[in-house]
Amino acid sequence: EALADTSTLTPNILQKKAVEKLVTEFKYLRTQTVEPLSTFLDFITYEYMIENVMLLLKGALSGRDINELLEQCHPLGMFKESTMRSIPAFENTSK
Repeated sequence: EALADTSTLTPNILQKKAVEKLVTEFKYLRTQTVEPLSTFLDFITYEYMIENVMLLLKGALSGRDINELLEQCHPLGMFKESTMRSIPAFENTSK
């Protein structure tokens, strides 16, 4: 059903649709759980959040476009879009 709207099936499309389905099911499961499973599911997302932050920081240092970087971020590790856009703009000061 998720692949019904695609005319050609490539490995990239298949991977993208599989990740979308995984994220949808994961978020649904997360909203239906109680402790301690909800905390465990949160722990699973932390690795993806860290990877996304590192991707954005490395991309910003190399001068890559923020929109291109956001497309490469894993959906399980996404913050609000405003937060994701502010990460590469972070300037380290000595204060």
